[in-house]
Amino acid sequence: MGVTNLFTYKYIKRKKLTVIIYLILLCAIVTINVLFLLVHQFALNYIAISFLAEILLLMLANVVAVSISFVVVNKMLQRRYRDVAASLLTVLKQFEKGNLTYPFSIDNGQFDNVLRYIQKLMMRQNSTAATFDEKLNERVFEIITVLISAMEDKDPYTSGHTTRVAQYALAIGKRLGLSQEKMRLLNHAAAAHDIGKIGIPIEVIEKNGHLTEKEKLMMESHPIRGMKILSSIDYLEDIASIIMYHHERADGKGYYQLPGEKIPIEAKIITVADAFDAMLSDRPYRKSLSLQEAKQELIKNKGTQFDPEVVDAFIKVLEEKEPLKSFIAF
Repeated sequence: MGVTNLFTYKYIKRKKLTVIIYLILLCAIVTINVLFLLVHQFALNYIAISFLAEILLLMLANVVAVSISFVVVNKMLQRRYRDVAASLLTVLKQFEKGNLTYPFSIDNGQFDNVLRYIQKLMMRQNSTAATFDEKLNERVFEIITVLISAMEDKDPYTSGHTTRVAQYALAIGKRLGLSQEKMRLLNHAAAAHDIGKIGIPIEVIEKNGHLTEKEKLMMESHPIRGMKILSSIDYLEDIASIIMYHHERADGKGYYQLPGEKIPIEAKIITVADAFDAMLSDRPYRKSLSLQEAKQELIKNKGTQFDPEVVDAFIKVLEEKEPLKSFIAF
């Protein structure tokens, strides 16, 4: 079949092919569910099976049905576009030999049609894959934040801490004019900044009084613990590096002695947001500061503990009040 005819056929039959794919999937799922119900009805007379086991078996049956359907659809697509691939390969071989008079010439547009069609397929596939990856990544991150929230709920002094830190951090980032991508990283890193505490005993986290040297080292290890947890997931590596440095200082005297100019801006922001929320929260060993006292503490430690630019941006946000009125009693 010629390339031009293939593309004419492609546009005429596109809707029909889509309908066929849906019908195959629907028939497979319906069939497997009917068969499962018949087998289930028969098995009830002989086998005692739990409701959970039934659900799991039904889910497995549907996964198998969909998998088989996609194999069938894949075979259909392979047959459908085999001639296109063969034609393209022939064209490429002729061009490689320098045979520019071969019937598939650029002048008649056939070669361009093949390339355009393949480009559309690749763009569609990449778009679908990117959307799927994005949704999957969001689900995984939701699980991480749920774990952190569950950990915080055990400690009345830190309940809601990560939510507030994330909101403070986003307000600062917006004030500083961070890009959309940096804001995304900032949001995720702020929400997960204390994930490393999951591996620390709750009695150490909730201890009422001064920590022993061993306990202090354990608490100070939570940034690197968090980094190790998240860096094991490919697409969270950027977030992991931010979390690693959220207890560094502008003067280079933080947990890991990183010079101020090398600290990621997202980590600098989280440092300020984290410290500010801690100041406004009661702790077993001290009462919370007032809003004015917390602001003065940030200003006093500009250039030493905190990045000056970040502090200035946050002070302006606090003066505006509106962005954070749901989280702070002004």
